[in-house]
Amino acid sequence: MPISTKRQEGAASIEFVIVFVLFFMLFYGMVTLAFPLLLSATYEELSAEALREAITFHPYEDTPNLEETVNSAVNAVIENSWLPSQWAQHCKESDSFIKINGPVWSVCISHNNPSSILPKISLLGFDIVNLPAEIRGEAIISF
Repeated sequence: MPISTKRQEGAASIEFVIVFVLFFMLFYGMVTLAFPLLLSATYEELSAEALREAITFHPYEDTPNLEETVNSAVNAVIENSWLPSQWAQHCKESDSFIKINGPVWSVCISHNNPSSILPKISLLGFDIVNLPAEIRGEAIISF
């Protein structure tokens, strides 16, 4: 007995939608897993690069405006990076990117709301990968 083609109309489009949703969830999940790792590695590298630039002023500790000079050098490194200015914020514990405590210098870069960059998506009652509350990178040196 031949199968009626009238009952099969639209079946391919329904199957396509189901497969598309599954592939989209998989793709978005991979992106949201890779994005915090990329941003964290960028913050780590950028903070190390900014600290390397800052310590070039260390032998000149007797200069009257050392903290201002170092702060402007660190800010210049961060501004010249590929990160948009909204994504590179100083850490909550500090008023600027660099913190100088005697012989210990540190540069800390963070983003306090990563979900504003890559929003969370809920499909079929499932949340696709939650981002961490904060992404940060820090470099510390002691003389």
